Amino acid sequence: FLLCFLLHFLSAFVPPLQSMSVIEIQVHRPAPYIRPPSLSPRRRSPSGVEQSLKSAEQKRLGIKSARMEKAKLRNEHVRHVVELQRERIMGEQQCKRQALDEHLRAAQEKRAADLEAQRVRLHAAYVHAKAIALQKKETEAEQVESRRRTLARLLAGAEQRRNELLEDTRSRAASRVRRAKEVQERQKCIESFVHRRGARLICQWWQWVLANKRTSKSLVESYLKNGLTLSMCTDQSTTFDTVKDKLINRTVIAETQRLLSRLEDKLRQLSYVFKEGKVNTSLKKHTRVFLAAFMIRFTTESEDGSEAPVESCSKSMLAAFHTLIDDISLNRLAYSSLNRFYQSWLRFVLEFFSWKDQDAEQLASELIHMYAELETRLTVRGKDGTEWTQGVSEQMANLKLEANRLVGEEAFAVILTQARSQIMSRVTALQEAQEQSRANRIKSENEKLVHAMLMDDTIQVRSESTFSSSATAHPSLDETVAATAEKAFWDSLVEGLLQTPPDTRQLLSILHDIQTSLEQFTPQRSDLILELRQTLDLEGVHQRISMGQFHFESLQQILFAIISRIRDLESPARNEATDCEMNQVRRDLHFLTEVASPVESLKAAVKLLPPIFKFIYSKLSQISADLITFRLQTVQPIIRSRGIEYEKQNFREKLENGELTLSRTDSWLRTVMVQLKAENSSVGLDLIHVLRVGVVQLVTQPSVLTEGLCPETLLLDVERLVVMQRQVRLCIRIAIYAMLVQQILASNGVTVSFESAVELKEQMEILLTSSDSTLSHISDQLVAFAERHLQQQAFLVPARALSLPPSDLSMLRNLVAKSDSEEDAVVRAVSSRISSLLIQFMSDHGHDQLQTTVSTAWPLNLVEQNVRDVSQHIAKLTRYNLNVYESFYQQIVKHV
Repeated sequence: FLLCFLLHFLSAFVPPLQSMSVIEIQVHRPAPYIRPPSLSPRRRSPSGVEQSLKSAEQKRLGIKSARMEKAKLRNEHVRHVVELQRERIMGEQQCKRQALDEHLRAAQEKRAADLEAQRVRLHAAYVHAKAIALQKKETEAEQVESRRRTLARLLAGAEQRRNELLEDTRSRAASRVRRAKEVQERQKCIESFVHRRGARLICQWWQWVLANKRTSKSLVESYLKNGLTLSMCTDQSTTFDTVKDKLINRTVIAETQRLLSRLEDKLRQLSYVFKEGKVNTSLKKHTRVFLAAFMIRFTTESEDGSEAPVESCSKSMLAAFHTLIDDISLNRLAYSSLNRFYQSWLRFVLEFFSWKDQDAEQLASELIHMYAELETRLTVRGKDGTEWTQGVSEQMANLKLEANRLVGEEAFAVILTQARSQIMSRVTALQEAQEQSRANRIKSENEKLVHAMLMDDTIQVRSESTFSSSATAHPSLDETVAATAEKAFWDSLVEGLLQTPPDTRQLLSILHDIQTSLEQFTPQRSDLILELRQTLDLEGVHQRISMGQFHFESLQQILFAIISRIRDLESPARNEATDCEMNQVRRDLHFLTEVASPVESLKAAVKLLPPIFKFIYSKLSQISADLITFRLQTVQPIIRSRGIEYEKQNFREKLENGELTLSRTDSWLRTVMVQLKAENSSVGLDLIHVLRVGVVQLVTQPSVLTEGLCPETLLLDVERLVVMQRQVRLCIRIAIYAMLVQQILASNGVTVSFESAVELKEQMEILLTSSDSTLSHISDQLVAFAERHLQQQAFLVPARALSLPPSDLSMLRNLVAKSDSEEDAVVRAVSSRISSLLIQFMSDHGHDQLQTTVSTAWPLNLVEQNVRDVSQHIAKLTRYNLNVYESFYQQIVKHV
């Protein structure tokens, strides 16, 4: 600026020169002002200008150096002042620290003095109490000895008095002794009389028995009183339990045995019967076999009318028997009927034992097969000496004993060999089926994983801890059983450690499991594995426990070493949570050791073990999930480059193998294309538009989407479609509730602002996504929202009502109840509108026009962003789906 000013000033006195014009061009200034020729300016030489410039430059440099010196002095002064302030503050802090140390030292000395004084007082009280107790014990001992001497003296006097009374004949004691002797003599006379009287009674009873001897007729009458008749077996109203109870009744068995014994005596009087009979079979020894004929007759009714040999024999034998007892009841016993019954009895016994042998062989075969199956299971699992294996061994011994009793040892060995070969063939086939199923499952899981890596921008594996502390509001049966088993596991751990001596088997098993998991994270680092084993030293812990030298402090060191190793292995972003947990554990243990007694602190510390182990297992699961996530993210670019061809090839193989068909996909596309053609017949159908409309129909349909209802080409996206379906339903219900509240408030003269509507939307999202919410909760929230706005309006306009009228309340609750039904007209209208918005958001044209429409429409402007998010997901899904299955879609479109 100074240079330009000088040049401008000198231009008035110096005529324009060539050099001056050059200077003007370099500084980019306008042409100088030229004075009129009448004026005669003074002329200055170029050397004077240069000297002026030099002097100005020197002056500028001097001013600059002076300013720099001043700034340097100011900085030195500020630094000196800051240093003085810092030293003063540090001195004050040092004084405060010394004062606090002095206070702390004085407090500790006072606490130690108080504890010592209290200990002295307690010791003195203990000594005093012990002296009083000893003195009291000595006094009680002296009193007991005095009472014993007094009682001994009284007892000796009483014994002497008793002897004196017995010697005196006039005393009552002597008279009692005489009466006792008289009673003994009288008792002997009575016993001899009773013996004679008993013999007379026995004779009278025997004479009565001989006079009332039971005849065959009386036996038959007693037998018939039990209700064992042929009609019992053919009556439809008679149940199996009724027949069984009658046949196993002891009275029935006894009466039947008496009758059969009498019939056998009658048969023995007929020698020709035994000559004709090929088998001499006793009746009374096979009473239960005879009664079994009733059960056979009752249970073996074939559908085709044919009869088994044992059934026909039992029928003929029972018919002959009842004919015989009818003759006996009429006092016309015929030897022909007795012989006919005996011959039918012989045939029945032969068939019965033959049938029994066959049934025994079949039963033995089943027992041996069960024995072989248990043997195979025991071989597969191994004889580890547990309670399960001991129970299986005992059951196998019982099965072998029963089978040997039925068929013998030789037949048992033969059938066992056959059973083993059959079971081995079954096991082999089952293993092959399991391997095939496992391969198919792994292939399906791989396909789902590849699809997720292709569809999702980032892959994040969630950690699922073995011991989870989370609980849902309405847990399923599996979750309830798992939670119960987990609680029992930790309870058994605590109970075992609190025993005397403590049971540490479960604790050692948990520590070994944790050590194995930590070693698996670094399989290539043998130095880290060796360091971990030396730090934990589980073998040494086991030896110290067996010798009773293991304490809880050693377990604390092991737990802290495990958490420290976890901190080294996990992501640095998670170290803060691990440090907080470790510090919390340290504080809890320190608090227990400082406040509670040793026994109580040990119990409380043992009860802290389950939460600590749960935290360790959750961290291990988290590390494993992070490792899997890292590996998946590493291979994700490679999979994305080849994923489409991989899915296309797998789908083609499933179609060729018959695992999948295109029936549901064909029906789905046909329906969508026919609907679109009917709506606009003059425009051609774009395949991507058809897919988008079809997916929108799937996510907006009333029924929940499942794999059985989903098209085959969308099976890998069922979970995503279900999530979209839930979001669409959430948008529909929020829009309906907002519209209901707006209409009710408008009828009462209240306007709902957009900010209040957003607040209502957030409340409804919380309620609708909660598993505990019901329609009554939603209705109450809507009523509270409406009444709050009414009260705000009443504050501004006092004439307004403070609450909703009863008619509006009932209408609101009824409409909320109807909104849960997919058949309601309002629900269908809002669902149709949201479907249209989804399709329009995915279209390439008309987006700006829709923006204005949606921003002014109520209540769809509340859920506009949610609908846009769903439309973006649908657009991404359909675009990728078309890249994979376009050839299959083209085949269907050609047929349509």
